[in-house]
Amino acid sequence: MKLRFKNILVIQNAKSESSRAIKLALDLAREKEGGKVTVVDFVQQPTWLWSEAFGDLDIKEATRKISSRLNRLLENVGANSEAGVEILTGRPITEIVKFVADKKYDLVIKDAFAETGELFLGSFDMRLMRYCPCPVLLTQPNRSSEIKTVLAAVDPEAKPTEEAINNEIIRQATSFAKLRSATLHIVAAWSMPGFNFDNSDSNLEDLEIRTLTAERKAKDNLTAIVDHGLDTIESDRIHLCHGDPYQCILDAVGEIQPDLLVIGSQSRIGIPGLLIGNTSEKVLRQVDCEVLTLKPDGFVSPIAA
Repeated sequence: MKLRFKNILVIQNAKSESSRAIKLALDLAREKEGGKVTVVDFVQQPTWLWSEAFGDLDIKEATRKISSRLNRLLENVGANSEAGVEILTGRPITEIVKFVADKKYDLVIKDAFAETGELFLGSFDMRLMRYCPCPVLLTQPNRSSEIKTVLAAVDPEAKPTEEAINNEIIRQATSFAKLRSATLHIVAAWSMPGFNFDNSDSNLEDLEIRTLTAERKAKDNLTAIVDHGLDTIESDRIHLCHGDPYQCILDAVGEIQPDLLVIGSQSRIGIPGLLIGNTSEKVLRQVDCEVLTLKPDGFVSPIAA
């Protein structure tokens, strides 16, 4: 099973000494014939207030300096002939989303929580997960270890129209695991719908029946998800828990200590093109592993539309 990432974009702060994202992008691109990597950073146009306080910014000179730094980073990893450099100007999230859509990148890689651009501040990673039209891999810049354990988080309660994202999570997690000869684990959470509880015997019996039914349905659905994407996996590497998906994933991450977590973003019903990414965003803030977030089928970023 091969990774489908051939055209990869790395968002790199030129001032950073970390080359983790670049090295990982090169490894993935080398898996595909004709695979290519582009490294990008930003020169953000100064606001009127900034210009009043500090004077006009020399865009050309800033671009030259950033480009020079990026090329030195590529030289340091011996990849200057395998990767190109692009410098974008304007609002980083807007420009990167449009650039990704225009150039049809398959994957965006970025060091988690690393600032981008000379003047940029803010929660760029969260907006990148919400609005980027392709998968986003957020790396840990200080991590030097190889990817030896992969954890895939799937939703056994997904609607039939949302099954594709589960299949894609399994496919990509399996591909990463095979590429790195890594161990694959799967985590899923199930929950009970609202239930008016009292202490009557009939109500307690009804609650038990409903709970067992919900758990059995979740197990059946998870089995179908796994069977669809995997030839075989040991039962002790499939983790089904009852409760909030966010907490279940955090618990699994704490127990398994994966190097890579593969997770999906969910669409907000009734608002096309907007991802709330609630679970994935909350998880990202709490884990210290690398995280690959995947989009549901048919997602079109409102920024790039």
